[in-house]
Amino acid sequence: MNFRPLLLLALLPALPPAVFADETAAPARPTTLRLTGESAIQAALAKNFSIEVQRYQPRIAKEAVTSALGHFDPVFDLSVQRNETSQRTVFDTGVRLPIRSVNRLDNLSAGLTGATSIGLTYDLGLGQRDSLGIFNQFTDNIATTASLTLTQPLLRGAGTAVNLAAVRIARNNVLVSEWALKSRIIDIITTTTFEYNELHFAHENLRVAERSRELARQLFSDNEARVKIGVMSPLEVTQARAEVAARE
Repeated sequence: MNFRPLLLLALLPALPPAVFADETAAPARPTTLRLTGESAIQAALAKNFSIEVQRYQPRIAKEAVTSALGHFDPVFDLSVQRNETSQRTVFDTGVRLPIRSVNRLDNLSAGLTGATSIGLTYDLGLGQRDSLGIFNQFTDNIATTASLTLTQPLLRGAGTAVNLAAVRIARNNVLVSEWALKSRIIDIITTTTFEYNELHFAHENLRVAERSRELARQLFSDNEARVKIGVMSPLEVTQARAEVAARE
């Protein structure tokens, strides 16, 4: 016995409605896109890749300003060192006595260096030296030092004019990149407005042409009626038909 028909009947309620859709049904017609001047400008700005690229230029220029200002950031350094020497000596005084001598030297130093906008450079250093060993009966011998060095050029490299030149150039580049972005946006808005007006003008021309064609058809129809009643020559009908063709 063939169970396929029975199986198909059992599965019919479970099948989705799309299975029974008419395959010959016409596809849905696309909706008409209606644009206003404002929506056309918004679409042009949102879909323009050159603007997306141009938007990164002000950000890059601002990072260049931060990089130029980084020249005046202070630098802190810290150094820790330990040197230790160990020596084993044997004294023969009847009884061999091994003696171990240890010498240790610890150095700790810290410094802060940087430059200012007038060309002044500074170097602040702090250090501590700790030595002990058999030479001083293993007693800490601590020596602390501090130093401050200031260097101010008098001619070349002095003043804010030369030291802040890179910062001013970087800030001007930020303004240039921002105005370049604004100029690009204005160009796109201008071009979109022009093209939208051209489209509107073309639509108005089409309406005028269609109205002119209808008037020509109406004149052709009226001339045919006048010819039938004998108040106009057939030549006028031919001229009206030619005018309809021209306006078409």
